[in-house]
Amino acid sequence: MIEKMAMGITHYYMRKNIVDEQTKETYSYGFQLLISTICNIILILIVAFCLGILSESLFFIVSFVIMRSVGGGYHADTHKGCIILFCLVFVIFSLLSIYLFYRFASMYMIVGSIAAFFVIWEIAPVEAPNRRLSAAKTERLRNGSLLISSLFTAVAVLSNIVSFPFLKSEHMLFFFSGYLAAILSMATAAILRKHFIIKRQ
Repeated sequence: MIEKMAMGITHYYMRKNIVDEQTKETYSYGFQLLISTICNIILILIVAFCLGILSESLFFIVSFVIMRSVGGGYHADTHKGCIILFCLVFVIFSLLSIYLFYRFASMYMIVGSIAAFFVIWEIAPVEAPNRRLSAAKTERLRNGSLLISSLFTAVAVLSNIVSFPFLKSEHMLFFFSGYLAAILSMATAAILRKHFIIKRQ
């Protein structure tokens, strides 16, 4: 369904002479990612509304998207699988944040951020199976991942030092949960990729 919608949009732009035959596959893939992302966000917001954590979910989504955009991560075989998996991850992290992590939020954010930094140092960025990165882009994404991780870690430490209410709020907790969910996605993709390479050898 998403593929057909993406191709339909691509053909529309081809009729408007904005997209040509040589670039239609690239545009179609880009539209697929865009549509899939929109569906993901809409579904997450619906689930968040049902759980009563609508505003908190926005912080989860923002941090997750920021980290995934530079660090990469796991990609399901289908868009449907990706949407379902992301929704499942969101629900699990949300329930853990509400019923478990909130009890020791500062420690969770600090320890989680430090651990995430070392994971990023080892594996970032994680390439998508169908998208090879040049050496220059790999270096740029790696530096971006480390910079974002350093900033997030600094905020986590700051939340335990400065008595600023927002840094200890549920919104910050969900922000770091989204960040750590992205790190989990990266680690999963790296492990599966390594296993696949070893298996091929």
